[in-house]
Amino acid sequence: MTMRPTLKAGLLLGATFVLGAALGAVLQGGLSHRRQDELARVRGPGGFVAEMDRVIHPRDDQQASAIRPALVRTDARNRRIVDGAQHAMRATLDSMRVELAPLLDADQQQRLDDFARRPPRAPLPGNRPAPR
Repeated sequence: MTMRPTLKAGLLLGATFVLGAALGAVLQGGLSHRRQDELARVRGPGGFVAEMDRVIHPRDDQQASAIRPALVRTDARNRRIVDGAQHAMRATLDSMRVELAPLLDADQQQRLDDFARRPPRAPLPGNRPAPR
């Protein structure tokens, strides 16, 4: 029994698609995992300042002491930017909820309310000054 050329071509095309999709999923998973590891390192103990120390690798303690204030200031500025952006996003989400309320049914409104009530992500650990 011989295969028709169109059936054979279709099977080869389908197999190529499945293989490509599987390979893409595996590669995407690997890239995503690597990116998460990088973010965890920056968000981990020492946070931004420790990561920049690792990247710059100061020559000695004197240079490290000279660099540290700039790193700490930049870390504080970055955190203010992120915190401000999170607050602004929360406000725009609230405005959207008000705008959409008359257009949604009860189930949709409940799902949106549940989503909006989720607490914001915890602040990043690291060099944030202790509360006074």
